[in-house]
Amino acid sequence: MASNSLAQNAFFNTLYKALTVVFPLVTVSYASHVLGASGIGNVSSAHNIVTYFTMFASLGIPTYGVRTIAKARSVNDKKSPSVVFSELLAINSIATILALIAYGIFMSISGSSVLNVIFASLIVLNFCNIEWVYQGFEEYRYIAIRSLVIKILSLFLLLIWVRTAEDLWKYTVIVCFGTAGNYILNVFRLRKYVRIQFRGLSITEHLKPIFVLFASVIAIELYSLLDVTMLTSMTTSECVGYYSNAVKIVKMVANTFTAIGAVLLPRLSFYFSNNEQGKIEQTVTNFLKVILFISIPSCIGVVLVAEPVVQVLFGNDFANAIPTLRILSPLMILMPLSGGIFGQLLLTTNKEKEFLKCVLAGSVGNAILNALLIPSLAQNGAAIASVCTEALVTTLMILKCKNISKLNVDKKHLLGILLAGLSMFVVVSILNMSITGWSYIIWLLCDIVCAVCVYGIVLLLMRNDTALSIIDAVKAKIKK
Repeated sequence: MASNSLAQNAFFNTLYKALTVVFPLVTVSYASHVLGASGIGNVSSAHNIVTYFTMFASLGIPTYGVRTIAKARSVNDKKSPSVVFSELLAINSIATILALIAYGIFMSISGSSVLNVIFASLIVLNFCNIEWVYQGFEEYRYIAIRSLVIKILSLFLLLIWVRTAEDLWKYTVIVCFGTAGNYILNVFRLRKYVRIQFRGLSITEHLKPIFVLFASVIAIELYSLLDVTMLTSMTTSECVGYYSNAVKIVKMVANTFTAIGAVLLPRLSFYFSNNEQGKIEQTVTNFLKVILFISIPSCIGVVLVAEPVVQVLFGNDFANAIPTLRILSPLMILMPLSGGIFGQLLLTTNKEKEFLKCVLAGSVGNAILNALLIPSLAQNGAAIASVCTEALVTTLMILKCKNISKLNVDKKHLLGILLAGLSMFVVVSILNMSITGWSYIIWLLCDIVCAVCVYGIVLLLMRNDTALSIIDAVKAKIKK
């Protein structure tokens, strides 16, 4: 097993996921002021379309590959990581070629724009989408550092290259580079972990679990992509822009928290392959406490600071995104629970079919709710549909996981978090009434400082074990 601790893995994977979402948020903040709501909406729509094809190109390999590589490192597994990698690479290559052909047909029929052509690069470079190898080896430090380098380069290109509304295609190139640059760098370091094999390969044994996971990926992506797809067809590009920017803020936080739980997959896969049920239960319970500790106040905080956040990041042209952001805020709690905790537990224990049932229910529910709500509520209707869908998926996963592992949620711990969050909401709401008219940046900073202080003080007064652990860790670092 890797020498990296789960805490270290969680830190670097959280940093990586934060960069993955913060970068689009930072770039779209700058681009929103330059390109406007319509320009951002057009890019989001084009990106949304190509995601359907990259989803097919990847199949279920990004998730299946992490688990399989982790198991191949176990002494109980008969296959080496290199053999597993070579088998999955062959499947990925075939799927990518088919996706490219399908996208080419789509562009020839629909009449492709320049943006559609540029986004085709994401399908082409899917041949190099081997992030799952590094995750399977728990090399989250490398992943985070590599991602940071690509993001800095991308931000530099954005600032010197995108200056007017006519630079829409340049912004699209930078969006692609922010993802594809990681794929390219992954290739150069690959030989340290695995090597391509051409003999003794057995591709067929992977097909069933991959396609089960692929069905899950389709279901997940459908209720992630349908919002923008249906907004594009039923509303205006401005509405797509409002929704896309609000979602970026929420996902910046939610995906960062989800990343904390995402490091569970390789480690739990290792424990599961060695029948260490006790370690599985203890690890998941500890992570659940941490997720609740940070996600609940974040959700409340975004509701409080939605107006200054939108104004600072995107400008007054995106004022209609403020209520959308508030509606979407519960996703900061729900997504880490479904994607970061309970989804990982189902996948670790080979419950892909149960996982699939949960996300399929979400996809169907999302499509129905979007069709009902978008015509009258536009981007806010899509936001309501997203939250309801994620709540449904999370609830179903929790019910499925009850039969797999005992999860002990400390009621006192949860009550303390809720009381601290409520105190934070009351105090910051009072503060907001007294600072109306201040600059949005000062308003935002005051709210954040006040919220953190109130939340932390209340938890310390209640002797919350997670808060006390953080204090002890900080003291230990200072002494060193």
